[in-house]
Amino acid sequence: MLAHGGENGTVSLIRKGLVTFGYMDAAENYQVLSILLPGRLAGDMDVLEPTPYRIIVQTLKPIELLTISRDEWLRHLRGSVETMETYTRLANRCHQSVMDGMIANYTRPLEQRLRTLILSLITEHYAVKPSDWNPCPVTLSVTDLAQIVSASRSWVSRTLSAWIEEGMARKDGRLLFFRGELFRDLIDERG
Repeated sequence: MLAHGGENGTVSLIRKGLVTFGYMDAAENYQVLSILLPGRLAGDMDVLEPTPYRIIVQTLKPIELLTISRDEWLRHLRGSVETMETYTRLANRCHQSVMDGMIANYTRPLEQRLRTLILSLITEHYAVKPSDWNPCPVTLSVTDLAQIVSASRSWVSRTLSAWIEEGMARKDGRLLFFRGELFRDLIDERG
């Protein structure tokens, strides 16, 4: 899908769809390290290293990309100190996000992983309303959610159903809404 890493790599702006990158674990299960939403770049860090990465890139939805070559990306990146500084700040933010996701997926209980993922998707677009409904701006299937948080599809389905019964979540077509109270401890933890 994406030519990533090394001399032949490309950099793509994700216009539509969702991209994940991850790896295959010892049991041959795909483990998601990060999700790239529309408006994000894929391959931007990979092309800085001449040796290709051993990362698997997958899409969760049909995608639309704008793609440039490694050489064109490097020419623009090296065009000014200001551009390089801006990119460095954004790359650091991306790295922190990946680390947060990995820490959540490897150290937290399943329910907390799912809540962390949903909170991250919401806060990527706007501030959480602590005592109101918050729409999740990214529509992911139960299977997608399960894959991202390393859970079974049935567990995610049961958890969402329980939250709906408790009045913490509701559906409107394909859109999911969540009460801010569902994330209170996570928001407090973030400071």
